[in-house]
Amino acid sequence: MSWRLNASSATGTSHASAGLPCQDSHSSSIVQTKWGEYLILVASDGCGTAKHSDLGSSIITREVLACLEAWLERSSSIPIVCDLIAHSLGHANQCLKRAATGLTVPDSALAATCLCLVVGPDIFAAAQIGDGVIVRCSNQVCGCLFWPEQEYANITHSLTSSNWRSKTQILSIVNQTSLPESWFMATDGIQAISCNYDTKTPHS
Repeated sequence: MSWRLNASSATGTSHASAGLPCQDSHSSSIVQTKWGEYLILVASDGCGTAKHSDLGSSIITREVLACLEAWLERSSSIPIVCDLIAHSLGHANQCLKRAATGLTVPDSALAATCLCLVVGPDIFAAAQIGDGVIVRCSNQVCGCLFWPEQEYANITHSLTSSNWRSKTQILSIVNQTSLPESWFMATDGIQAISCNYDTKTPHS
């Protein structure tokens, strides 16, 4: 499949007025492997109360993408994509810990969410920790892969949390005939205008 990618990160108005940096990051890649073409999308939203959340989101998107690219390219057998995503999240978590140690701050100072999607020739797999949304679209019918797990409206889970593994939602679908032809991924900055909260569905 031939993919066309559109992506952007922007500083929210409240952060801009306070002189704070953009805390959202994203990365994407199309990887050619012996098993076919794989699309990788990663997005991360730094938690607003974390001092170095912009660095945290940058580390997550960079490291998750790099891991997935390397493992897909080097795989000697058909990749089990959901396992690769889980391993890449674990790697990013360790990178966050090392960065926090280098800055002599707690891990939570780099707190950020993570959205990840990998689409292969006959499979897609995705993972989400924290808020944000991943939407699939087939024949003009759209649906959310997950609905964000939040204890309260302004509190979300992050990849620096001690319980990040249990709070990560992950999904893998194999379909030989018809995978979604388009995807939409957003952090919580535009999640509220992208989805209907009452029905937990994306706006058409």
